[in-house]
Amino acid sequence: MHIRNVGIILLTATVLIVKAQPFSQGLFGAGKILSVSCDTAGVSEGPAGANVTWTIPLTVRDTINSDAQALPAAGTPYFSKFPSATDALLSRGTLTEYTYYHIANDSLMLLGFADSLQTVVYFNPELMDLRTLAFGNSFTDVFGYRDTTPALNTALVSKIDGIRTVTFDGTGKLVLPWKTFSQALRFKSVTTQTDSTWLGTVLTSAYTMTTTNFSWEDTTLPKNTSFSISRIATTVGGISVLNSVVTFLEPAPSAVIRTIGNGAGEATNLTVVSQIDNSVAIKVPSSMTLEKLSFVVYDLDGRVAAVTSLQSGPAGLAHGHIMERLSKGIYLFAIKGGKGILGAGKMVVR
Repeated sequence: MHIRNVGIILLTATVLIVKAQPFSQGLFGAGKILSVSCDTAGVSEGPAGANVTWTIPLTVRDTINSDAQALPAAGTPYFSKFPSATDALLSRGTLTEYTYYHIANDSLMLLGFADSLQTVVYFNPELMDLRTLAFGNSFTDVFGYRDTTPALNTALVSKIDGIRTVTFDGTGKLVLPWKTFSQALRFKSVTTQTDSTWLGTVLTSAYTMTTTNFSWEDTTLPKNTSFSISRIATTVGGISVLNSVVTFLEPAPSAVIRTIGNGAGEATNLTVVSQIDNSVAIKVPSSMTLEKLSFVVYDLDGRVAAVTSLQSGPAGLAHGHIMERLSKGIYLFAIKGGKGILGAGKMVVR
């Protein structure tokens, strides 16, 4: 087992967890989740502090639906490897993977994960969250993993050594183009993790990854709703590569709207860029940002199924929320302004 693969899989397994969230929300990542990946250009985490308003313009890059299930650890296929686990998170993708946790009255500990190809058991589990973390406070935890495989009359040793500090560093309001966290809590985490491989006592490969993550939560919003900005520096052989990831997460709604075609008369410079949780965000030309716009949904018989007003927002976005719960199917829509219909097309609700 090559340690680089372990590190990549580890990051995949914990990427939904590493963003600190209110402990009472339970196992973050369980359920059907819509992940909205956003462009990173011009996106800043803003200041720390109390009663801060963060207004962050975003451009959607792509969306991914995922599904994970929280289970009692006992009875899962790899429980014998994690006897102290109380809960497991089952994720189905290319592989069926179980991530194991120990949940106590005040703490959430990551014990490791397993699938059909490998089992990673932390000899030093990672503290993921504390119920009692108060604004301005922080906690630091050291975690690690070891695996030894016989090789060439010696041993191939794979190691993970990490340290993570989480700080509750902000409160206030987070304003995104399509969602407002009116009672936002911001958590900053800094994780430094070194993955290395040793052949006996000889170091054969190593790389270090430092991730600085800012995550916003709001306990008044549905569980698993969050926004995060991560800045990642990976160092190999003295050379560092920087990367940033900006992601909005929310429970995948029963009705997700997306465009599937254009109707006659649609303005060529007016496109739908994001429609999630019955929220509609429209990219509009600068000449329309001051117009009063409405989004009208019709069934295939031409009857009005829903109407919402669109509010002007940053980055040329106009957004609104459809109050009606639309049944699954294909609909027509029109975008109307003071000069009549500005755009039209079809959409699917699933």
